[in-house]
Amino acid sequence: MELLGTFLYALQQFGVMLGVGSATFLLVLYVLAEKDGVVDAGEERFLHAGSLVGRIALFLIISSGLVITGAHYLAGEVGILMEPVFLFKWMLLLIIMLASILTSWSIFPRLGGTALVGASWYALFVIHILAPETQWFVLLALYAVWFALVWLGLLMLHGASKGNVRVAPKVLFPKAAQETPPVLSPI
Repeated sequence: MELLGTFLYALQQFGVMLGVGSATFLLVLYVLAEKDGVVDAGEERFLHAGSLVGRIALFLIISSGLVITGAHYLAGEVGILMEPVFLFKWMLLLIIMLASILTSWSIFPRLGGTALVGASWYALFVIHILAPETQWFVLLALYAVWFALVWLGLLMLHGASKGNVRVAPKVLFPKAAQETPPVLSPI
């Protein structure tokens, strides 16, 4: 039985690793694809491949998670199933699934959906690794902060790739810039 538990935990770890990797890939690819304002066919294929890896990750986590949940229930460990962290993991998986579906159906904007899925995968990674014993308020507050950071980061990268974020040019030789000869106009 211990070997089965270890296998299921490793399967979940592998799923989380694939999910975080695909989310990171999709976040970066989205910013790069939007750089020129057009998502071409090649970029669309990469977006589809990244989404497929994310779906495989969800399948691995959910299928192993259902077996683990069933084992806890059969062992009479219902208290574990009611812990905020345990329920929060399932909530994050639901957010990832819904945001992915709504984004792929173009019901949810791609920028927002990509940020929501990415932030949820990152939060799942942290929660899965640390498994803190905490309350709902702390989990939701940390998730809100985490989402805000991913959202703002994605907006900054998206704006920078579109040319909307401008940095003033640095003048390396200020005296030389002042001594430029005047431009002569034709008569």
